[in-house]
Amino acid sequence: MDYLQVEPGACYLLGLGYFDFGRLFLIHQVGAYFVTRAKSNTKFKRRYSRPIDRLNANVVCDQIGVLTAFYFSKDYPAPLRRAVVKDETRKRIMFSINHFVLEPTLIAGLCRQRWQA
Repeated sequence: MDYLQVEPGACYLLGLGYFDFGRLFLIHQVGAYFVTRAKSNTKFKRRYSRPIDRLNANVVCDQIGVLTAFYFSKDYPAPLRRAVVKDETRKRIMFSINHFVLEPTLIAGLCRQRWQA
């Protein structure tokens, strides 16, 4: 990640092992987007929930909020999106995202293709 030239408008899919909010905020500041698997113990305060279609999609929640852990909130002070989807085995997968327009099912599909490749 130290050598990556972040391009404005690009979208970076990052795995669960990459959870550095300082660097994620740098991606955000450049005008690029990221989707990363979120850790289950990430302290997140929901400001509001977006409407979801629970009948036709495997989306559990789609929320906008802020990080509340002291160092994480200092490293990433901007609002963040959290989406939780269920995979084929009904396991819940949580994502942290700085793109507020993409549908959660599209995000999950992109990540499924990325991590299965």
